[in-house]
Amino acid sequence: MPIATQRPARPASTAAARPAVRAKAHVLDIPFEARPLAQMHGAPWNPAVKAFVFHGEHLPEALAPYASQPHSWERLKQDGLNGLEPSVSEPERHVVLRPHQGEAVSALLAAYEANRCGFLVADDVGLGKTMESWAGVLRMESIATVLVVCPIAVVAHWRRTIAWMGNGGKQVVVTNYERYPE
Repeated sequence: MPIATQRPARPASTAAARPAVRAKAHVLDIPFEARPLAQMHGAPWNPAVKAFVFHGEHLPEALAPYASQPHSWERLKQDGLNGLEPSVSEPERHVVLRPHQGEAVSALLAAYEANRCGFLVADDVGLGKTMESWAGVLRMESIATVLVVCPIAVVAHWRRTIAWMGNGGKQVVVTNYERYPE
């Protein structure tokens, strides 16, 4: 009767013992005139993502100025490629709304609860429309994804406001309408 024997286990090579590390995907905001630069530094056009993507732990110095910004379309795509889920960002500042801003937030929430399809915030310049709008959105618990479309001149202001007030765990993209042709 044959006896089954086991071969002695071979020591695993160090390469096989380590799990494969997947290179981080960096989705870049490359202007038209810098497309050759992206390709020259290893960031080809990815037709599935519709953007230039660099794979590696760190961006080359030449591509660093084109890194995705927080709350951008590029960051949304980048997080998806890297398997990251939206997470709560804590507020960087304690923001206290002025009385007129609090009234605007209440009016915005009343319109939302009445199932109105929109709400116009038309205060004068400098009265805090961005903060009151974002404060209202933060209080809409059933909203998980937010798209802010605004003039390019205020994109950075919107992103800064979201950083100051936190994102409430919402997935947020801030973009400008000039970016998307009709």
